[in-house]
Amino acid sequence: MRRRALVVVVVVSVVVSGYFIAMIPGCMPTVKMHGRGEPFSWDQNAYWKTLETQFVLRRQEGCEQAAALVSKQLGDANEQMTQMASMNSMPDADAFESLEKILFNTAVIMGACRSAMRQHGSAFWQFRNEIKAVSSKWDVQAPRGRKALYRLLYGTRMALEQAMLVSDVYPVYSPVKKVSRHSVPFAEVHGVHIQSGDLLLSRGTAPTSAFIARGNDYPGNFSHVALVHVGERGKVSIIESHIEGGVAVTDVDGYLKDKKFRILVLRLRADVPEVLKDSTLPHKAAEAALRRAVSGHTPYDFEMDYQNSDALFCSEVASSVYAEQGVTLWHVLSSISNPVVVRWMRDFGVRYFMTQAPSDLEYDPQLEIIYEWRSQSGLIHDTVDNAVTDAMIELGSPHRSLPYSVWMLPVARLLKLYSAFQNVLGKVGPVPEGMNATAALRNRAFQSRHRAVQKRVLQDVERFKSEHDYFPPYWRLVEIAKSAL
Repeated sequence: MRRRALVVVVVVSVVVSGYFIAMIPGCMPTVKMHGRGEPFSWDQNAYWKTLETQFVLRRQEGCEQAAALVSKQLGDANEQMTQMASMNSMPDADAFESLEKILFNTAVIMGACRSAMRQHGSAFWQFRNEIKAVSSKWDVQAPRGRKALYRLLYGTRMALEQAMLVSDVYPVYSPVKKVSRHSVPFAEVHGVHIQSGDLLLSRGTAPTSAFIARGNDYPGNFSHVALVHVGERGKVSIIESHIEGGVAVTDVDGYLKDKKFRILVLRLRADVPEVLKDSTLPHKAAEAALRRAVSGHTPYDFEMDYQNSDALFCSEVASSVYAEQGVTLWHVLSSISNPVVVRWMRDFGVRYFMTQAPSDLEYDPQLEIIYEWRSQSGLIHDTVDNAVTDAMIELGSPHRSLPYSVWMLPVARLLKLYSAFQNVLGKVGPVPEGMNATAALRNRAFQSRHRAVQKRVLQDVERFKSEHDYFPPYWRLVEIAKSAL
């Protein structure tokens, strides 16, 4: 009996000791490449409040003159765009400010008048493509050019989507049918003309997707990049890299099954010098990506090292194969320099903070907008998630890591061992390949906190709508999110 009791005591001691040893936190990753940028800030809260006041007054006036006023404003914007397009260099600051204010004021009127929104809402998409075309003459690598392009493209998006939310009208963008270059295979996908080599930007529904979209120095709306391959017989394949299993190939249904708030289709412009020399270039890039994806397993790159091809995060799937064809996507690298964001991304395993953020691809002048989709409920949740993320970052401390339950660390490490065994078998485990147990727990804790705040914000949004009869503008959403934290 004494011997059996001693054995039990020894076993229990070993298990308890092992449990507590497994609670020892891992080391923080060393930062390999610091972000050398500066976080963009609008710093226009007074202007946002003025626009909201104008919106309330416009709603009280009714729609009698709204349509005519919107037509005039859009005419003024077209005239401003024509002047900018005629210049061989970057316009002065007054031209940007004038166009920006015209479009924001137009969005206010459309938000206040549903009929004007239905009639003219799609015009904003045309402006965004024209801005991208004109910006091909600008030096977007210079801070002034980059900020101007960002303000116009992200600003018009923000203005239009705020008008959608407050008017509760969601105009459908009818894409222009693009004539395919004969040497590039194409297909019709849900009524959209897709060509081999097209890029798909999307926004996932997970809180970490919002963090990816908002965390870089130029906050945006996208968290994922995928590359389209169209075979000679019209078969469409989507090549992408997910944190769960690395690089993979799926079909359209598989791509759409993974829930998304929005999708943007981008295409390399036909007048890009490399494409003028070889019109098959986009298809060649897609072919290379497909060959690599099916030739063997490529893990997900949690470090976000865009120069390492042994592991790939989503942006690298596209940028690496286009680079092989002589086309540089992300002419200006994305910088992540907010100390709170850097701290939290280190918690997730990121080591490189000069990289290729998905959202920044939207502002590449080499790419034209082919199609954009978002759902009504998706836009609401996307906007709220952005506000919650911005509030968390603003109120976060650069000296504190993301919290997690240290008591769960031994369990997480066991799950990591199990996941590693699953990865050897070619399967996906509960802890993503390349992510350690501590990072997985921090990821889980971040998402839990984000969802809890999001739930409270959505309740406050409903209260605001019942009191004011419109969806709160973004600056108010951020304030609501701060109060909910």
